Amino acid sequence: MTAPGLTVPRKLHRGDTLRVVAPARSRQFVAEHDYSGVIDFRFAGLGLRLTFADHVDERDDFQSSSVASRVSDLHAAFADPQVAGVLTVIGGFNSNELLPHLDWDLIAANPKILCGYSDITALQNAILARASLVTYSGPHWSSFGMRDHFEQTQRWFAQALFGRFQEASGVTRSLLEQIIARQDRLAGRPILGNVDFGHTNPLATFPIGGRAALTVGATSSLRISDS
Repeated sequence: MTAPGLTVPRKLHRGDTLRVVAPARSRQFVAEHDYSGVIDFRFAGLGLRLTFADHVDERDDFQSSSVASRVSDLHAAFADPQVAGVLTVIGGFNSNELLPHLDWDLIAANPKILCGYSDITALQNAILARASLVTYSGPHWSSFGMRDHFEQTQRWFAQALFGRFQEASGVTRSLLEQIIARQDRLAGRPILGNVDFGHTNPLATFPIGGRAALTVGATSSLRISDS
């Protein structure tokens, strides 16, 4: 069940239209390695049609676009009744620039799926707090162009809408425990690790603002009870 006062958007259906927006980095940033054919093929297999925001290819010296362009595209995506869901191009570092300029009432009045992760999380948490709308941490539009290890991510995306460290990082359990121990606010709280969301592949899609049940013990488990 959803927390009181929160809105879970309508699920997707085959034939729906998605709008691709770039609240952080521009599509031109990833177009240098063009995997759009793979992306189009995968969305066609899901029965979804893609449209692109007016300024999705605008690109400045920071591989992004103006705040006005990004805000305009996000507002247009939510306001368009033909758009069933919104996908982000990719993450970045500057989605938070949009927050003072967004029309929260417009977003709340037009609830629909928003999916992305990484830097987009700042935008998603603000939408949860200001528009009471559940969004989804999951693959970007560009993620659908990944050659390897994407099959499970796509299955989870479809299930939710219709994180582990790499060995090369050198992160050990001991190092992770030291990182956690430095955060006084985490004392006495259960900490999850080795889960399939965030920067990992396969990448699970899950609701930001949904509910989950965490069981801690000899056998620990995390169950998302509302998506």
